Amino acid sequence: MLQHCVLLSLRDPDNLSALVEPMALISGLVDKLSGVLSVAHGPNIDLEGKSKPFQYGFIVTVSDEAVLADYAPHPDHQKAAAMLITACEGGADGILVADIRCG
Repeated sequence: MLQHCVLLSLRDPDNLSALVEPMALISGLVDKLSGVLSVAHGPNIDLEGKSKPFQYGFIVTVSDEAVLADYAPHPDHQKAAAMLITACEGGADGILVADIRCG
């Protein structure tokens, strides 16, 4: 199992409306792409004070690397990614991605 973890540094952190459509597209992949097990997203509350520039994040849990390879080029992911790049400070540079192998 892998967790695709994404943190977003938003241009306007007080306006989360720009995230509604891309998060819906990514969440919808649970029903559209076999092996996408879950999607969770929400504001980063940064309790340890170590990720301040990243105000929002999401985690896509997938069954294996092959699913992650299919996730990346999926049209819904591509559309969501373009919207997130526009919403982030510095465009793509405002997005941090980590793929973590679990279990």
